[in-house]
Amino acid sequence: MSVLMFGRVDLSYLDDWDFDSEFPGSGDEKRLRIVSAEEWAVRERWFIGSVSLRVGEALFDYGETPLLDFSLSLRHALNLLAADDYSTFIADGGSELQLSLDRGIVELRRVGSDVVGVVEFVDLAKASARFMREFIDDRTQSIPDLLLNDSIERIYRESGARELGRDRFLLHSRAVRVRNSMRNS
Repeated sequence: MSVLMFGRVDLSYLDDWDFDSEFPGSGDEKRLRIVSAEEWAVRERWFIGSVSLRVGEALFDYGETPLLDFSLSLRHALNLLAADDYSTFIADGGSELQLSLDRGIVELRRVGSDVVGVVEFVDLAKASARFMREFIDDRTQSIPDLLLNDSIERIYRESGARELGRDRFLLHSRAVRVRNSMRNS
């Protein structure tokens, strides 16, 4: 027997990542390590936390997961879903989900379980985009030097966080200037 839950999407996270333990040392040393970090390390080793994805009454929890990788993987799964009407979502610390799309309605099914959530595609896509934008905006506001990393800077621009107002735009502009000066020295 499958349990179908139709309703709203809630996507929330708790971030357990400790910047200072990841990047000990002086300001310039930290900046250099941030700038030189490869994308795979940024995606898979930074920002470890937990995610709760609720679709109606169906709850999909992910613990000890790289939050940025979770968000990018969800976006990728939604892109495939839009193109093919079917995709799979896999993230560390939680269940594999099968997603199917029929007439604008997405069914999220936990593999090996009867837990199923049903929601409109547009609502799931909005929640995913909002999650990415709010997460990257929150992290870069608290640690502006993260924008010195090319991967973080690209995700920041793509998420729309830069467009959230003058403060966010200036934060991004400062990072671009600092990154350029570091490359030219």
